[in-house]
Amino acid sequence: MLPLIDNWWQYKIVADKLAEWFSRHLLALYISFEVGGEARQEFFSGFLLRYNSYLLWITAGHVIDQIKRILSDKSLSVIRVRWADGVDIPRAEALPADPFDIGRNSFSLLHDGIDFGAVLISGLNELNIVTNGRTQIMTERAWNLIDEAKPEGYYLLGYPDELNETSIKKTGNQINGSAFAGLAYVPIQRIDKIASNENKEFWSKSSAFYGQMIPFIDAPDVHLESIVGMSGGPLLGIQRDNEGHIRYYLYGVQSGWLRGQRIIRAESVKQILELNDTELG
Repeated sequence: MLPLIDNWWQYKIVADKLAEWFSRHLLALYISFEVGGEARQEFFSGFLLRYNSYLLWITAGHVIDQIKRILSDKSLSVIRVRWADGVDIPRAEALPADPFDIGRNSFSLLHDGIDFGAVLISGLNELNIVTNGRTQIMTERAWNLIDEAKPEGYYLLGYPDELNETSIKKTGNQINGSAFAGLAYVPIQRIDKIASNENKEFWSKSSAFYGQMIPFIDAPDVHLESIVGMSGGPLLGIQRDNEGHIRYYLYGVQSGWLRGQRIIRAESVKQILELNDTELG
């Protein structure tokens, strides 16, 4: 049990420790590809969730759409697709992912103002992730008590583009490279939905979670310029129980932000589960 003070979760020294726990829930999808003779690498944020008997990689709907465009684009050549759970990939190797499987077994729900998507993982792909990976799968324990929870604060987690480091070199027909995705954990303060004539689509869903990105108390200058790349990352609520132990719950999936105001939007976990019921039957 950690000794805690007021607004304890807003201190970077605390968040650094908690991030060691949280990081095990995240799973990035890594894709390297060649277009116009140029080799590129991309990371996509997401996490694993066990819902009923299904194993799902959860992310934002626009992330799924972007992944599908890359995998289906005839003008580029896909080099590698990997599940990256470290996320430090020497020679761009990690848990293998089947691009055809991802294309067939994914869905995006960019309708009715909802930005949510998922990949159904099964068979050998599921076995490989479960037995060989470090990722901890979220289960209903992560959300079934949120109606009774009293979160003291929230963290947004994911792999922003600005923390990614990639190195790729093409020699003749051979392409070698390495990639590192830096985990970001951003303290978030929940805010009410705003009735505004601007950014109507962003504020369109009453069931969504809206939050203000806030600085760390002990490190106010440590912050991201941009959270681009974190779409699809989990939003976790955190609190202490009656005995002072730290508990955390899944509240949603990050789907958008207002850069100038540093406000994020996340699709609520309850709506995500309802949509999963619809898509998975």
